[in-house]
Amino acid sequence: MTGYAVGNATATTPANFQAIADTGTTLMLLPPAIVDAYYAQVSNSQDSSSEGGFVFPCDTVLPDLTVTMGTGNGDGSATATIPGELMNRSISTTGSGLCYGGIQQTSDDFSIWGDVFLKSQFVVFDGSDPPRLGFAPQTDGVSSNATTTSGSPASSTASVSVATESSMLIPNGTNLGSGEGFTFAHNDPEE
Repeated sequence: MTGYAVGNATATTPANFQAIADTGTTLMLLPPAIVDAYYAQVSNSQDSSSEGGFVFPCDTVLPDLTVTMGTGNGDGSATATIPGELMNRSISTTGSGLCYGGIQQTSDDFSIWGDVFLKSQFVVFDGSDPPRLGFAPQTDGVSSNATTTSGSPASSTASVSVATESSMLIPNGTNLGSGEGFTFAHNDPEE
């Protein structure tokens, strides 16, 4: 990830760290500075040790979170918006009557993008060599403002078949990072 914006912010705040998309993780786990910036925009939110993270009154209208992937220097960077309506994970199990936030803190240099992020996108996990990960915004049931770096809307339709090579949010040649023995990139030789 290379940047983020909370709510109606017009400027993107730089952030540089590795992230993985994980279907087995419920939350979107982000560096503390990003989580703090997000909840600073949420009235009456609090980082509660007894609740195990950020909580807020359940009737709170939550802001969107926009994330940027890539550098924006012609390398095919893309943005994706996670609607605020997906940020309310659930009512707390402690009996406080507060709701638990869908984004919570992790380390400064690594994050896990779980179901909170994945529900806002059509996502393709391509197991080719090298493995690739593609995104296209959901448009059915959640609001989405994903765009390419040219400012044009990202490709999408209302069917699951949208996340094909030709409609991925991540343009050809984009290096999305690497890990132990793999690199995530969108490299379609026919583009």
